[in-house]
Amino acid sequence: MSAKVKTNEPEDENMRLHHIAIGISMLGVTACAGTTSSGMDGTGDPPDRTAEQACVARANNLTSGKGAFAVRSDFSEANTLVIVQDQLGNQYRCLASKSGSIIDFSVM
Repeated sequence: MSAKVKTNEPEDENMRLHHIAIGISMLGVTACAGTTSSGMDGTGDPPDRTAEQACVARANNLTSGKGAFAVRSDFSEANTLVIVQDQLGNQYRCLASKSGSIIDFSVM
């Protein structure tokens, strides 16, 4: 005699799809939160990158290289704080105005 095992395959599939949907929604929330915290000004327009570009240029000039990049930028009304990394892995803290004037540049 063989016993039949009752499975809830449709319910298991629905539960799996439900978990996938929740995961996708959370990715969307995370993506939005990342954009907001990176300095969007509330209008939906990306912030001016002049300060960020000035900080990257300063790191490239300091190391005589071309491989520096902005790791993180925190934009505000007054100034922009930029964390820059050079091609050797050194990190710098740079504070610059919207016009690109460097206020402070230091090794971290």
